Amino acid sequence: MNVATGVRAGAASRTSLRACRRVVSTALWGLALGLLPACERGEPARAPQSRQGFVAFIGASQDDPLWPTLSATADRYREGLGHMGLEIRAPKIRSANAQADLIRALHSPQMRGLCIEPADQEIMRDVLCELQVKGVAVVTMMKPIECEDPLPFAGLDEMAVGQALADAVVTTLDGKGTIAVLDGDEELPALRDRGIGFRERMRQWPAVDILREMNCDGKPFVAERMIRDYMERFPRLDAWVALDDWPLREFPGEPRLLPKTCQLVTTNPYPCYWPLLYDGTCAALVGSEYERVAQEALHMCQIAIQGEPLSLDHYLAPPVTVTVRNLNWYRRNWFKHSAHVADATDAETAETSDDHHP
Repeated sequence: MNVATGVRAGAASRTSLRACRRVVSTALWGLALGLLPACERGEPARAPQSRQGFVAFIGASQDDPLWPTLSATADRYREGLGHMGLEIRAPKIRSANAQADLIRALHSPQMRGLCIEPADQEIMRDVLCELQVKGVAVVTMMKPIECEDPLPFAGLDEMAVGQALADAVVTTLDGKGTIAVLDGDEELPALRDRGIGFRERMRQWPAVDILREMNCDGKPFVAERMIRDYMERFPRLDAWVALDDWPLREFPGEPRLLPKTCQLVTTNPYPCYWPLLYDGTCAALVGSEYERVAQEALHMCQIAIQGEPLSLDHYLAPPVTVTVRNLNWYRRNWFKHSAHVADATDAETAETSDDHHP
């Protein structure tokens, strides 16, 4: 699949960008893998029966873009748990209350461990800390949670993500130009670390001038409005850097977010954003190989269940910067680890000549 083909595909699919967080495609993957919660299969959610106990692997929601990768990776890890069972579940939509209800439905003396991507750090803290006190080995994914005894954590190296965002925009501008930066809630530890990494790295490039830093408070519609308003007043800006994907979360695809002379560098190389790489709206999307997060979370949980000390109570996945040059490699890797087989054409990207590992 060449770039021209990608542009045509991108144009045809822009109106479906919001589907990135919808449940339909994820539900199909879940059906193929048999991973949907029991309540979604018309059965009551109840704790499974196993002499050796079980580990619960719970996602933020079925419509979370990472759930296909995390759940499929967990399913492949089953044999590594030996005689212990593995329950892979997620609420239908992102809701801390629904996630807490799911945990309560599964919890029994047989629940030996829990790997979870918390839907909300504040709301889920008490639930998870209580489970830890009751002797359940709890490991969080993507979002760390602090209890009296720290919970093991598998997620992204946020400082390195910030550095990768800086490197990506510098590369886009060939080391010289003007940019604006979009930030969010700096009280969130992950976002704070991401911002520190970005700003520290940008100090090494004085020829890239940061004209403005704005805070959208983590609200997608505010982020998009800020970008459009600023570009009306300063249309010659070379690039935007958003420390999270706020401008794209509710972006309908039209009208174009930025003029062709300006590009966006942000995070989360999810499938619904790939057309924006092809059409030039995004110069780079920084993410990771998310299957490693699930693998390491289950590994730490298994060690904790066995009563062995953890040599390291956290795993920080290194960032991967996705551009149009290595998108084919990333696409293939994404579908391989998410067990997505509906779109067979994506497997054909392996034959393209511009397939580069970052």
